[in-house]
Amino acid sequence: NLEDVTAITILNPHHSMPRTWKTVADCAQMNPTKPIITVKAGSTFQIYDLRSRKCLHRCSLTYCVHFWTWINSSTIVIVSDTSVYHWYLDRECPMPIKMFCLDTKLKNSQLVRYVSDFDMKWFALTGLVADDNHVVGVTQIFSVERNICQNIEAHCVCFTSYQFKGNAQPSCVLVAASRTADLPGKLHVVELGPHLSGNLAYTSHTGVIEFSNEWYRYDFPSSIQVSSKLGLVYIVTKYGILHLCDLESCTTLCSINICTDVIFATAFNKETEGIIAISRNGQVLSVDLKREQVLKYVLETTKRFHIVERLSQVLKNENF
Repeated sequence: NLEDVTAITILNPHHSMPRTWKTVADCAQMNPTKPIITVKAGSTFQIYDLRSRKCLHRCSLTYCVHFWTWINSSTIVIVSDTSVYHWYLDRECPMPIKMFCLDTKLKNSQLVRYVSDFDMKWFALTGLVADDNHVVGVTQIFSVERNICQNIEAHCVCFTSYQFKGNAQPSCVLVAASRTADLPGKLHVVELGPHLSGNLAYTSHTGVIEFSNEWYRYDFPSSIQVSSKLGLVYIVTKYGILHLCDLESCTTLCSINICTDVIFATAFNKETEGIIAISRNGQVLSVDLKREQVLKYVLETTKRFHIVERLSQVLKNENF
């Protein structure tokens, strides 16, 4: 049926010419690090090598797929009506493996993001639910070692590895942003287990995220990225407000409007320790730090000398 044919176009910033294929599919996603693409048609997944154009993996599922994405370069998460599955492509694993059951609070939500820590021991699935003219964020967190789940109220979360002051080793940290109706938002930083030798007791911090008056009732955190090298948290709201926060204290360092349209996706930029954002009107935004201006602004606005001292030392060591 020609009406079912879909055109997939791949844009590479390092090549001037886009590449287009025609296929029968309802969606596709690129591998985060390799020239590999996953094509989904209904409940069937096919993974192709773009260079050789060969099909590397294929599976047909017996359940409906409500959400899926790449977790890393070798793993895909698939969410059904009842469960969360992992498809490990680097193992002898022809079919996805069930990881945990989907919580009832997420079954009627719009699933928006799935993240994991570097060691694949912690996972978090986030969904959005409309409730009385505001959007509620629900996140289900799963611990592999404990084999248990816990729900938290959060619109966006991420995991990072960070060495807090006084600790001998970096530890796994959950960073979450949330907001309830007509109230300021909150940033939560929680150190996760297991406890590492030489480290202090687990720590957690909470900070306030203020919102502009114009979108006060409707705006909420939509994405969160962390620079573990700099100890900074980038929180971007749906309506284009960037909140730059200190990871160790959850202090907001500055807030600025970076876009006049809805921002629906962000990614961390390892080269600059900043972020890249994409808006609904097609803009691709790059947000980077200017060393001297950041230190001066933080000193004048927050009066937190210990934060300025920490940032100054980190920026000096990282040669920014």
